[in-house]
Amino acid sequence: MKTTTMTSNPLLELASKPGYEGLKDWALTLEKIGKKKQKFGGSLVLPNYFLSSMDGYDMDLVLEALEGTLINYGLFSFTSSVNHYCLSLDYSYPTDQRFSAFNDLFSAVEDELGRFGTPFQGILMIDITDWVEKGACTERKFLDFLRYMSDLDERTLAIYLDRSGSEGKSNKAKSTIITKTRIEYLELKLKSPQIALQILKNELKDLGFTLKKETREPMLSALEEVLKVEGQEGPWTMRQLAQDIAYAAFKEGEGLPKEIDEILLKPFLHGGSWLSEFAAKKSFYMGLIGD
Repeated sequence: MKTTTMTSNPLLELASKPGYEGLKDWALTLEKIGKKKQKFGGSLVLPNYFLSSMDGYDMDLVLEALEGTLINYGLFSFTSSVNHYCLSLDYSYPTDQRFSAFNDLFSAVEDELGRFGTPFQGILMIDITDWVEKGACTERKFLDFLRYMSDLDERTLAIYLDRSGSEGKSNKAKSTIITKTRIEYLELKLKSPQIALQILKNELKDLGFTLKKETREPMLSALEEVLKVEGQEGPWTMRQLAQDIAYAAFKEGEGLPKEIDEILLKPFLHGGSWLSEFAAKKSFYMGLIGD
């Protein structure tokens, strides 16, 4: 079992990173509970969590930070060979004889991840996006999965991950899960153009570029449009945009401007080709997965 001194709140540190602000309240709540537990004693079973997230977020960062915070504040006892486990619960049709993803989960929890013959005790992140997108969270196989998960409540901390990007479908999934277990709701979604611009600047900096001051307002206007596109992937979309801007800097002209001006940015601003193509691609994808 990992041990460490209670010197920091890694989840709160992650919440200070641009785009991860949605974790702040969660981090502060765990810190408050942990300090109370240390002062007054007692025992508690934490709720499970339903996390709605864009595709562009790094779940490894989230899990490592959560693990550190739980350890630092003595909120969870990790006793297995690994402290967290992630699995994508792929959809299984009612007519299928096997529910392969569930079988994999069962084998991992009850056998493969345990230690000295004991079952897994740690954080489980289960990506249920496939079921959410299909509106299938009331089907028998998913309900059987939830019944099994509820049996694990006292020795695991479950995070049900939904990357569907559909608020309606996400709410339907929540309403099903809450009938089987205690859950709190979390959200990782990039909504602020200012934060998006900060992420974009950081990505450009990693590539060796900066934006001129006069590009701030037109870039903010463009990013406001980007963030309205259904299916945009938050930090990952900002990384793609930065890579395309850097590519344009290499492709256009004779020299290599390390400071990007409004002229070079024109295709990426309001009315430019990049935004219209991006919106068209996302609209096509969202049409494929349905409403």
